[in-house]
Amino acid sequence: MPIKEGTVKCANDSNHVMITAEGNYALTTVKKVSEGNHEFKPDQGIILKVFFCNTCGYIQTYVDSKLRY
Repeated sequence: MPIKEGTVKCANDSNHVMITAEGNYALTTVKKVSEGNHEFKPDQGIILKVFFCNTCGYIQTYVDSKLRY
């Protein structure tokens, strides 16, 4: 669901306003170095805003355009 007037509604029930998770979260880049081996690149990726529904547990993320690597 889109952010409207600063709130996000749950995709499962639009009567529920989702809660903004405290803190910063990120999806980091992972590079495959060999079969079965991966290298995490914490200096590469995107920073996210995370919202969750306290009723059903649905989680939704948006790129936080204010925070960049």
